[in-house]
Amino acid sequence: MIYQVKTTKEIEIFYRFNEEHYKNHPQYIFPLKLSLEATFDIQKNPFWKTVHFAFFLYQKNRKNIGRIAVMVSKENPQKATFGFFECIEDQQVAQALFEAAENFAKNYNCQSISGTYNPSINYELGILVDSFEREPFFMMSYNYTYYDSLIKACGYEKEQDFYSFLLPTQKFSENDKFLRVRKKLNSHQHISLRNLNTNKILEETNIIFDIYNDAFLHHFGFVPFEYDEFRYMSKDMLEILNPKFLKIVFVDNQPAGFILALPNLNKAIKTLKNGSLFSWQIFEFLWLKNQIKEVRVINVAIKQKYQHLGLGSLLYHAIYEEMKAHHYHLGQLSWVSESNQQMLKALHQLGATQESTYRVYQKRIF
Repeated sequence: MIYQVKTTKEIEIFYRFNEEHYKNHPQYIFPLKLSLEATFDIQKNPFWKTVHFAFFLYQKNRKNIGRIAVMVSKENPQKATFGFFECIEDQQVAQALFEAAENFAKNYNCQSISGTYNPSINYELGILVDSFEREPFFMMSYNYTYYDSLIKACGYEKEQDFYSFLLPTQKFSENDKFLRVRKKLNSHQHISLRNLNTNKILEETNIIFDIYNDAFLHHFGFVPFEYDEFRYMSKDMLEILNPKFLKIVFVDNQPAGFILALPNLNKAIKTLKNGSLFSWQIFEFLWLKNQIKEVRVINVAIKQKYQHLGLGSLLYHAIYEEMKAHHYHLGQLSWVSESNQQMLKALHQLGATQESTYRVYQKRIF
């Protein structure tokens, strides 16, 4: 049977579903339990105040064998989104889960539904459709190989693909145009670059928030962050961030863009059982964290009014220099939309190779 999750205990069962679903899976890495608790804290996470939502579990013989979440924006209710989809390889179970999500969306007169967004495009997105032999990088999704078939059989079609790229440090390269633009920008006195200032976190958070919401305004599926939500989400990230890996570029002393990279914490997280970090494991975890030699570039954002200047050449090179200085040997650049031809071209020119594909689906329901 399928039932809607409502109580705090049921919500915990919902977000811990994968502990059994991916038990002993060789590639799957459980997210930090602390991170899941923060995401699904309905009272504290401001995201849940911006949407109508429902969580559904499918149970058979007292065992949960599928789950799905559905969200409807309170400001833009025409299109619903689904997320956190997990399911055994059973089309009937998948069909029941999607029907429950679609019926919830229809109650708000939504015309269509798309996903997967966990829980929005600003967190994690997409169903992995290739490269299943690879372990996921930190904060990247992973799923069973049959998910694409299950979702399509429920009447969904591909809406957009997103790609991740790998760039070994020794393969970073700048073609003549990149090098020429970067040198020209470096020569301008009105353009400057600096690290995150940890002594002014509130002011710095405001700068990043402003750049982020402006930079992605016209990108596929973008939903601007609410300020409280951004603050809530960023506080955990700041705890693991090396300030040298958040570069902010200024034009005429005005914030124009940033690049953010985090260590691939999955290298340490995979040693934890189900993502649970206990007090006696903290020192070992921190030691493992310091041994990590891979980073994930989370975001490259440039305000629209400055996007013609080629500031990305400064930001990418700055992160490359930090990777060399800290002896990182591999970087991942992720969730680049297939429609973002400018970014795709730039990554290829830098020496990156496409790694994985994450798919977002859609379906008309009215």
